[in-house]
This record gives sequence, C-alpha cells and structure tokens, in this order.
Amino acid sequence: MRLRSILLTSLVLGSVLSAPAALAQWSAGGVSICGAACQPDIPITIPDGQGGVFVGWRDLRTYSVTHADVYLQRITAAGRIAPGWPSGGLPVCDLLEDQEPTSLAADGQGGVFVVWIDLREQGPNGVDLYAQRIRGDGTLAPGWPLDGAPVTRAPGQQSVPVIVADGAGGALVVWDDYRDYLLTDFDVYAQHLTASGAVAAGWPRDGLPVCVLEGAQGLPRALPDGAGGVIMVWIDERGGLYGQRLHGDGTVAAGWDANGSLLAPGRSKPEMAADGAGGFYLSDVTLGQYGLDQEFFLHRFTLDGVRAAGWPAGGVLVCGAPDYRTGLEIAPDDRGGLVLAWYDYRLGASEIYAARVLPDGARPWTVDGVRVSSTQPWSNESDVDIIGDGAGGGYITWEREITSKEVLVQHLTAHGEVAPGWPAGGLKVTPNSIIQFDPVLAPDGAGGAIVVWEQRDALDLLAQRFQLDGPVAVQLALASVEAEPDRVVLAWYGPGAGALAARVERRIESGEWSSLGPAQPDGADRLRYADRTVSAGGRYGYRLAYVEDGSARFTAETWVEVPRALELALEGFRPNPVVGPATVAFTLPDGNAARLEVSDITGRRVLAREVGSLGAGRHVLRLDGSGRLAPGVYLVRLIRGGRVSSARGVVMR
Repeated sequence: MRLRSILLTSLVLGSVLSAPAALAQWSAGGVSICGAACQPDIPITIPDGQGGVFVGWRDLRTYSVTHADVYLQRITAAGRIAPGWPSGGLPVCDLLEDQEPTSLAADGQGGVFVVWIDLREQGPNGVDLYAQRIRGDGTLAPGWPLDGAPVTRAPGQQSVPVIVADGAGGALVVWDDYRDYLLTDFDVYAQHLTASGAVAAGWPRDGLPVCVLEGAQGLPRALPDGAGGVIMVWIDERGGLYGQRLHGDGTVAAGWDANGSLLAPGRSKPEMAADGAGGFYLSDVTLGQYGLDQEFFLHRFTLDGVRAAGWPAGGVLVCGAPDYRTGLEIAPDDRGGLVLAWYDYRLGASEIYAARVLPDGARPWTVDGVRVSSTQPWSNESDVDIIGDGAGGGYITWEREITSKEVLVQHLTAHGEVAPGWPAGGLKVTPNSIIQFDPVLAPDGAGGAIVVWEQRDALDLLAQRFQLDGPVAVQLALASVEAEPDRVVLAWYGPGAGALAARVERRIESGEWSSLGPAQPDGADRLRYADRTVSAGGRYGYRLAYVEDGSARFTAETWVEVPRALELALEGFRPNPVVGPATVAFTLPDGNAARLEVSDITGRRVLAREVGSLGAGRHVLRLDGSGRLAPGVYLVRLIRGGRVSSARGVVMR
C-alpha cells in the first residue's frame, strides 16, 4: 500500500478559469517531470505550499551501474520545473546498491524531507534507513550529509519508514524493524533528526524502540502531533491496531500506554489523517475470505488517544456492502471530516467508490459509497488515491486497464455528486498516452489538484493540474470565496492576472447573466471583487468575462451560497503556512466580548487580544505588527462565552 505524508494545512476554495493562452502553462499532454533521461518507478508527492508539488521516485536510469536511486523534482504552480532544479530530477542518493524512497514531508520552511530504504551496506547491516532535507531551491539543507543522514544502521532489516516534520525544521521517522526477529518478530521503532540532520539529544543512534514485545508489530502509519512529536498506529499481533504518541524528546505522552494503546481490536490495514482539531482519524478493515477486505470502518480520537465524543467503540461503518473491496485511501475534507476512496468488487468487476464522513461520524453520501467510475465490461480499476478539494468534496485518481493501462481523475462535490463540467466515470488525464499507471495526487492550495503518474511509452513521470468545477488544466484560478450575509468577496490568482481586463458577471438560478463591474487588481497576480448587493440566504453564480484575440471569453461559473446569519468561526492563519507577517481570519456573530489567543508548540502563549470590539462580521487580523512570528507550529484559539474554536497553523520563512 502506498505511503503518503499528509500536510496539516488548510486549502482554500478554488475554481477553474479558461485562462488566456499567456497564462495557461500546463500542457494538455502533461508536464514532464524528469524527461527521457529517467526511468521512474513508484512516485510519491506532497504539495510545495506555493501551488506546486514535490515529487519523489525510485529511478532506474543507471541500474546497471548503481542500481535504483532516489530522485526528487519540484514543479511550480505554473507547470514548470522550479528554478535551480535539474530538468532530469535531483539525484538525492545515487550510491551503489538500491535506494528506494517511501515517504515525503514538508519541512515547514519551503523545503522537503525524504526518507528511503538503503542497501549501501550489505552484509551484517542488511537494509538501513536514510533521510535527506532539500530546500525549496533544490539545494541541500545546511548540516545534512551529501548522501543522506542515517536514521538507523542497526543490524537486520528495516522497512516502510514514514517521515513527519517536527515543526522546528527537523523530522521524526517511524518504521518496521527486524533487528530482533528471532526473539520478538517484527517491531516498531522511531527516530528524531534535528534541523541540521543530527540525531536529536536523548535519542538512540539507531532508533528508539516503540514496541518490542514478543509477536509481530508492523505497517506503521504516522502524523505530526502539532507539538513537536509524533502520533503513530500499527498492526499488532496482540490483536488489532495499537497506537502511540511520542514527544519530541522521545518520552511517551500522558494517557498513552508504554507499549502502545489498543485503538481498534481485531482490525487491520490502518490509515491515518488529521481531523483539523488536534486529533486524528483512523481507518481500518475487517478481513473476509481469501484474505480480502470485507468491511471498512472509521474511528476518531483525540490527541490523548481517547475516542472522540459520540463515536462508537467499533467505529463508524463506512462500507459493508456484499463482496470484497481493498486499496482504501483517506484524506481530510477540509471541513473537519474525511473523504475516502477504494476499489470494490460488489458488481463483479473492480470499480472505484468514494465516501465522506463528517466530524460527528455521519455519512452524508450514499450508504456504502458513491460509485465514481463507469467501468467497461471486464476492465480492472485499481491503485486509487484521493485528496480533499478545500470545500468538502474530493478529487480521486485511479488506474484502469482494458487493453492497456490509463489514468483517470474525477471530482466529487461536498454532496457526493460529480462536479459541474466533469464527465461521469472520470476524465483521462491526457488523451495522448498509451500506457499510464501509478497515479498519485497533491492539492494545489487553491481548491484544485495535481495528478502525477508514470507514462511507460514516454519513460517519464508526468503531471497535470485540474481546477475546481472543470476538467481543464490551467494556471489562472479562483483562489478564494468569502461569503457573509451582506457580501461575497472573490479573489482570482494566476501569474500576471493583475493585468487582465476582466468584468465580473452574476446570475441567479434560471436567470440571465448581468455585469457587476470590473475585477480589481490585487497585486501582480491577483484579481479581486467584493459584491455587496447580495441577499442573506441567496445563491449566486459568478464568472469572469474578458476578451482574447478579439473574441469574448467566459470562465466557468462558480456558485456561492450566502449564509443567513453570522456564526462564530475560526479559519486560522491565512495563508497557511504563513510566509511573512502572520494574519488570522475569523467571524464573530455580534459585538460581545471575544478573545483571540496564539500559543507555540510548548504551550507558551505568545499573543492574546480582545477582538469582540471589532463587531459582527468576518475579520482578518494581522497578529505581529511590524515583526514576525518565529518559524514553527502554533495553536490559534477564538474564545467567546463558553465556546472555544481552535486551529493549527505553520509559520515559515
């Protein structure tokens, strides 16, 4: 099962625009990631925090000399290889023997961590683990060894490492360990590397034993805990899924058992995702005949390992339809809940299904999942991946094999419906390829998705960007929508968009389009418009109109529902992660007393401000005056009466 790191950042609502040719940089055939020189295998991705994507892979271009190597590439929001990055990809480690990357994590400062299994030291050491930190410009982070920092070089074999950031420029790694196989079977270990690549103080050189009881423990999954530590879950021969939380100093967090706490008895195949409120979701399966998956369940836990209020002890049943299913992937829906996707055999052939679970455990979509694909007879659909779209829906990508392999992508709305403009059954990522497979997704930070896949006929990795409410890969996009009872504020983003002469048009359902006025430049790359003529509870469609090559053009429409009344809400840092001065967005229902607090990962309060005097409405408040918050992870709390809303955010240089 594919391992993917989950970046704990919020996405903003976005929409596709049919952009002028000068603004559209993404090729219809896909953007080449490493060119004809590479022979890629098993890509992994995370967003770069600026609308683009980091891609890692195992490369076989010099297999006869060095065997498999670790490569990275960065593609910008404009669909180009980032400045400073080689066209064929950056060789992170190309020593003799095999190296295979398994997990990526953002370093919180514009760069990326990568961890891999490494066979450079055959013999008594067997398979080791190494990690590397690469800055956003493609250069090596200070202090990190050229060919990677050793995570562990213990005897025996280590496998399936997962890496997460510690919020202070360093990283934590969790893995399966076989060093004591004859005595205790498989074990779970962890390691903490500092911002300069050294083993953190107090941590053993070859890793900290998390659980080394007799019997097998393995297949760990991990998330950062937002306070410099890590939360992990694994399969345990004691019977089910166990979890642990470690602080950054390696100590076990209060409330967690020394050898892990039992979270899901009798279950297997865990996946984890953040719940956006300091806790986490855990998915699992029950096994049917022939070792195939029978039922999918979802649990929600607090940071202390306590089951969230209202969630049943056995978890929420996501899918219990007859027959078998497998390949479950999960991702935050950016509204506090979760979107899930898998491939399913209930109709005889392997097909793609998806579901959504809300923070209270409710399932708003079709029971047992929405059918995403429209399979041709006896085709085979598999290798699914999913991300949230920033508005409660999700993007799904998968591989389909009929006479050859092809990659498809689909967009479902928050209601589980196919998004406007997207064809039923999904869209092929590019019409020109013969053999496409191994697709993975990354959010673009503006409500869209970047799909990366292998293209065998070109011996290349390709990437394509898709925007909300339309299957056209373009650069100019609706970056955000803010709706209040008395106004709607829209902002569009794209390189050079500030110079585009465009008018905003609006309509109601079954009504005609009418012109509101010109979109105003908001910097070199943004357009903005505030519509103050809306009615509370109304629903409006918006689009941009402009002229290109003498012809009138229109963007795809975006529909906005205006709330009837203001409610207390905390959006957190905007943007998130923060680069430069920090601002926080929130909504107050009235002018009653309210307080905004910001604390760092140690719990130290760095800011407290009375905000009730700002009055009713949505507010964006600059937190730090002329200075800046130090890089790191912060907790933001909005307190009013007996209600407390919280959000986590990241500040980076």
